[in-house]
Amino acid sequence: MEINYSNINNLSLQSIITSATYFFIREIFPKNKLHLAKCIKLTISRHQLTRLKTSNNTSLGLIYILDQGYKPKEFRISIRTNKVNLLWLLTTLAHEIIHIKQYRLGELVDTVHGSKWKGKFYAEVGSNKKVSKRVLYRRYHDLPWEREAWEKEDILFKKFINKHNIKLKDVKRCYFKTIQKQISGEI
Repeated sequence: MEINYSNINNLSLQSIITSATYFFIREIFPKNKLHLAKCIKLTISRHQLTRLKTSNNTSLGLIYILDQGYKPKEFRISIRTNKVNLLWLLTTLAHEIIHIKQYRLGELVDTVHGSKWKGKFYAEVGSNKKVSKRVLYRRYHDLPWEREAWEKEDILFKKFINKHNIKLKDVKRCYFKTIQKQISGEI
């Protein structure tokens, strides 16, 4: 897996994000499908935007697919940084990594007609996209791939900090160097 950074210049923070990314990938991908994660190219960027441009306007993060097609390999994760601490950053990263797993395993597929989740098409209520068999949804939060990501993001985050004996207060206070040392085993 290849990880690049954009607008993240703090090397301690990069180290933490890299460790968390690898940990989340190993945790979320089934063991017999882990080989699908090895070819992922990932760019992680931070933005000082008030809101990322999404349909629900409340996102802390957003994933972009850089190579279109079935089971894409190249992604960019954008994470909003204003008023966001490390706890939110890592939880958002876990959420977006779950989406990468969904795309790489072919569970989630974006099409010109909407999104396809495990073989079922989803389209927004009022959408004029013509798909004969589709599930209409009213709220973004009702989508099954979002429900999976929200259910698992906190679990992944807690597993990560527990594995490295990281104190939640250090995460909330953004003690990057202390956390980096704990991850690398220096403490």
